[in-house]
Amino acid sequence: MKWQSVAVLFAALFLSCEAVAQDSSANVVMESCRHLTAGSPSDQFGQGVCAGAVGAIFSVGAGLGVCAPQEVTRGQTVQVVMAYIDSRPARLHESFYALALEALRNAWPCR
Repeated sequence: MKWQSVAVLFAALFLSCEAVAQDSSANVVMESCRHLTAGSPSDQFGQGVCAGAVGAIFSVGAGLGVCAPQEVTRGQTVQVVMAYIDSRPARLHESFYALALEALRNAWPCR
């Protein structure tokens, strides 16, 4: 599958998550990411939004400027995103999706 097709799929996922979640701010989605990494049984939908968004960005990879090594796990990518956003508390009102992309580009930029 060409990266353009994956990018279109990601955009559709982004828009559907945006419509369902209604508040995709980092402040809201990060709470779900924390539940995900803690293995909490609560907020399963929100955990899926967190994992799905980070996974989609990671899967598209180079098409979005993210060139991570193949051995990087989805759990590691979620941790990278969380650490990046946690280090920028003044930006919690911004879109989780935009910050997650920024975090992964920062961690694994394409050269």
